[in-house]
This record gives sequence, structure tokens and C-alpha cells, in this order.
Amino acid sequence: MNSLGSGFIIDATGIAVTNNHVISEADEINVILNDGTKYKAEIIGRDQKTDVALLRFKPDKPLKSVKFGDSEKLRLGEW
Repeated sequence: MNSLGSGFIIDATGIAVTNNHVISEADEINVILNDGTKYKAEIIGRDQKTDVALLRFKPDKPLKSVKFGDSEKLRLGEW
């Protein structure tokens, strides 16, 4: 059985976050980037209550990761 989900890279060395329900029953996990590059990944953390999972994979080169904002500067209505 195959399952698809989305996620984002939080560290350029190959750490990604996704939903736990996507990988919860997985035998094998692959991270596929927008350019089609595919990497085998391992689960390094998960939390069923918040439905979050952390994956590690080994990219050939550093990747672009998301930048987290400062919640202290967040204004009403901003994402």
C-alpha cells in the first residue's frame, strides 16, 4: 500500500516534518522533493497527539529549509 503526504524541510542537512498519520503504518519512507529527487528517510520522532512526525534523510547537498517567524512579532490576522 502507498500513502502520500506533504511536509517541509526544517534543517538543510535533511530533517523534515510531516504528519504522523501519513507515516504511522509505513514499512519504508521516502522523501520526494519538488524536483523529483527521492531519498530514503527514517523516523526520528513522532507524536500521535499532535499528529507530527520528524524524518531524517541524507541529501547530496544542503537543501533550502523553511524559516520560522518570531511569534512575538506576529500581528492579528497574519499567518
